[in-house]
Amino acid sequence: MSLPAGLTTITVTGTYDDALGDAGAGSVMFTPTATVIDPAGKVILTQIPVVAALSGGTFTLGPLPCTDNPGLTPLGWAYSVTVAVAGAQQTFTTLLPHALGATVDISQLTPVTGSPAPAGSFYLPNATTVPTSAPSLGGGFLYAEEGNLLWLGTGGTPETIAPSEGALPLTSLGDMVYQGPSGPARLPGNTATGKNFLTQTGAGAGVSAGPQWGAIAATDLPAASGGTAGAVQLAGDLGGTAASPHVVGTHLTAPLPVAQGGTGSASATSALSTLGGAALAGAAFTGYVDPAVVTLTDAATVTVDASAGNDFRVTLNGSRTMGNPSSPGDGQKILFQVTQGSGGNFTLTWGSAYEFSTSLPQPTLSTAAGSTDLIGFIYNAAKAKWLFVAAVTGFA
Repeated sequence: MSLPAGLTTITVTGTYDDALGDAGAGSVMFTPTATVIDPAGKVILTQIPVVAALSGGTFTLGPLPCTDNPGLTPLGWAYSVTVAVAGAQQTFTTLLPHALGATVDISQLTPVTGSPAPAGSFYLPNATTVPTSAPSLGGGFLYAEEGNLLWLGTGGTPETIAPSEGALPLTSLGDMVYQGPSGPARLPGNTATGKNFLTQTGAGAGVSAGPQWGAIAATDLPAASGGTAGAVQLAGDLGGTAASPHVVGTHLTAPLPVAQGGTGSASATSALSTLGGAALAGAAFTGYVDPAVVTLTDAATVTVDASAGNDFRVTLNGSRTMGNPSSPGDGQKILFQVTQGSGGNFTLTWGSAYEFSTSLPQPTLSTAAGSTDLIGFIYNAAKAKWLFVAAVTGFA
């Protein structure tokens, strides 16, 4: 028989090999656990098995209707699966929900035990009868379908729980059912613009109360103490107690101790001493000090940041201008290592902040490709100039 239009289906595939890795021979059979009827009353599935024989150890079976298609009855139907391969047989019951996708491998199916619950249901244990007026919600499945709350009891027959039996049916997104004072009750879904939380009505003083939507009140969070978890002030806490924290600008009237993350001092000089440091004055270094080496980017005008280091290196791939260094320090010494790129014979024009003297004029660069020249300057803040002091050329 053909399946109704709009029905969600799924195709099951799989592969079976024997212990030697050779393709298995046999079949896979899916049988509905009940005769399935669509909303129009048409039978779409009977309990006649759908069988696929293994071919080269693999099979494809389907499309099969998904077990969670809305409107199909009876509720909770499933598939009984029998796999017979190389003389061995396995049988299990499984669901085929649409969330598995259009195709699923049989190894991904999960066996279920007992009568499967309808999608979106709650299992409530210990029922023996279908609930009537003011039912005690025990046993069977409670679920929503087309706006009504239905009860599938142990007898297997769905029964609509009337509005008089607990402010039902469910009518809006987010509605939920809870046990009220005299039976099932409906809590409408949250419709507030802002985010609300599920809280409890009443004071909650040892008495069970119904749920409600609302914001978390300050009184719901007790103040924290040394032995009790609770609310604390997150912004600006530096000390004090949970009830009276110390905040910068209002309570911090003395230097924060080192043990609390401070310096214990009111000035930078004092802080340096407190933290075990000392200003550098007349120090004798027992080891070497590496200068900060900076590789400059070759460009029409080479950019130099004096605060980045003391040893600047560049390879020229054309005649360039050495830009005036930014962020200089008075007395700062810098050394340029200038290397001729491929082809060589490139010239270097110096920016206006570099000054050369009569006795030590601007040096002429080496011309051979790969040769390196060393050129040194010292910054004079009063002159706002980098004074040329040394040049050694011709390193191969």
